[in-house]
Amino acid sequence: MQEVIKNIAVSYPRLREAQDAISLFGALSEAQMRTLSSHLTVKYCEPGQSVYCQGDQASNIYILTMGLVEMTHHDASGRHVAHEISRGTCFGESALIGIQAQAESARTSTRAELWVLSGQSLAEIYASDTVLFALLMMNIARDVSRDLHGVINLEYSGSIQAA
Repeated sequence: MQEVIKNIAVSYPRLREAQDAISLFGALSEAQMRTLSSHLTVKYCEPGQSVYCQGDQASNIYILTMGLVEMTHHDASGRHVAHEISRGTCFGESALIGIQAQAESARTSTRAELWVLSGQSLAEIYASDTVLFALLMMNIARDVSRDLHGVINLEYSGSIQAA
């Protein structure tokens, strides 16, 4: 089954219900959540479906609202499963914000529902509501910083090999 992207906004009640479980939405007001809901689209995926591949140009931020996604990194030694992410996790954000290619591949492990915030929508938010844009960027920066901190801790603990 091919991916299905519904070109409909995520409803405000659904977004509000998920707010506490999704760090990207931290500290957003009701009005900001309503604005954001009109910029999110829904993508349904079957198990084993590619969301994006390592090396792809980033174009979206994905929020996993149902299911599991396996993040893998391919290197000279072959396929290496980095980790599996679950409900409430955002991914693809660091490549989009950093204007870089995807560092990992993302593939669904189960049926999954993703909310998609496109780079174009992010630019529209910047143009129309700089406070909302700034809060989203701060939330993304916090999450990327936490991810980096976790990687540094793994490297120093000897759990991963430094390149």
